[in-house]
Amino acid sequence: MTLDDKLVETVDRVVKELKTTRSAFARKALRDALNQVHMKMLEEKHKKGYGRRPVAKEEFGIWESEQDWAERADKGIWPKNKQRARHAPLAMTTP
Repeated sequence: MTLDDKLVETVDRVVKELKTTRSAFARKALRDALNQVHMKMLEEKHKKGYGRRPVAKEEFGIWESEQDWAERADKGIWPKNKQRARHAPLAMTTP
């Protein structure tokens, strides 16, 4: 593997600051890059799949009544022994 001198110098500064090694840093960077490629491939696969078979309007309609839990909680209808969780939106795919 050939790397330009400027990149190696930058990596050396970063690994020193992170108290790790060049090899450990490179392994993590390569794993992260592979995960990113994998995610892009899955996203493309899902996009093609939904292009071939789009979601029907009624496909998820059964869940609509379940989606108002936050509104119920805001109105005080939520059971007192349960706390309302606030989560970030879930990703569409996982590696």
